[in-house]
Amino acid sequence: MNNTEKIKTIRISPKIISKLNEAIKISLEFEELTGKQLNITSMVGEILVCNKLDLELVVKDTNACFDALDKENKRVQIKTRRYKGVKSALTGPLLNKQYEVDFDYAVLLLLNPDYTAKEYYKIESKEIQQHFDRINEGRVAAEKVKRKTMSVSQFWNLAKKNNVQL
Repeated sequence: MNNTEKIKTIRISPKIISKLNEAIKISLEFEELTGKQLNITSMVGEILVCNKLDLELVVKDTNACFDALDKENKRVQIKTRRYKGVKSALTGPLLNKQYEVDFDYAVLLLLNPDYTAKEYYKIESKEIQQHFDRINEGRVAAEKVKRKTMSVSQFWNLAKKNNVQL
């Protein structure tokens, strides 16, 4: 495991939750007025996942390639999507530039359109690496670019296969 002693983290407090709720309210009002979304989905997800799973949120001015630390000092990558019935949306990158996993496990949070939590899923890094090794082997053979993202449905299926829904 990487050295995580120097990583700066914060605990999710009631004040942070209160400010998050204010930001959500403003974002929804803005979306209603303009038809455009403010880009708060990932931060909403990180805070909600940390709060639910009692994780410490990594302060973003660090060079960490993950979003949170759990009580066992395991590195957690958090992916969030506002779920509107389409599981073909992508999770965002899960691999680094060398096509390797930089964390111990990933959590995917699907949000309802009002930013409330819908479903949480967890996949261990080993499962993620095996998934991409298998997929990218075929892509390289077909002379296609390697992938670093998976669809929400792929994440969901891997989590379901391992019976890990939080």
